[in-house]
Amino acid sequence: EKVFTKAGTYTINTTVFDNDGAQSPASDPCRLTFEVTQKKLFWNVGAGLGVYGGSSALYGFLRAGLFAWVTPDKWSFTLTGGGGMPFKGDPWKFVFTADALINGHFQDFFVGTGVGVSSATQPKDENHKFGLDIPVQFGFKVFDHWTNFGQLFFEFRMPVGRSFDHNYKTGIGFRFLF
Repeated sequence: EKVFTKAGTYTINTTVFDNDGAQSPASDPCRLTFEVTQKKLFWNVGAGLGVYGGSSALYGFLRAGLFAWVTPDKWSFTLTGGGGMPFKGDPWKFVFTADALINGHFQDFFVGTGVGVSSATQPKDENHKFGLDIPVQFGFKVFDHWTNFGQLFFEFRMPVGRSFDHNYKTGIGFRFLF
């Protein structure tokens, strides 16, 4: 059994010996060429801590989604969604976030941006609203086992058309992709 950990084209040549030591020629029936491709679609689960605008409360967040290589080891697409729970009580409330990001990868480092949505950290009023965000993430791989890997990431979410001071979100988290 052979485990391949890099994408590429591989050729295996087989030589057969009989009991008398006669050897088969290296002909086409004894040669196999095949291509190993990299896994391109991953599920992901991430968790972390965040500070959300308009609050002095620390939040814990949990998200799940999909990660897809557009161009392996260079460009990827991430689609995630989940919730954040404040570690303080009233008036802070549960927050929902979701985003779609395009990421550029530079060896173990990555940076990405896209479009997202998030709910308000306090009851809805003029300053606290559900709306669009422009999320930016950057981070690096912590480990890579080819069929699964882990990332440490930093995130900043800028609200669009809403009060910046009451609706920005920032955080740090760990994401497991499998």
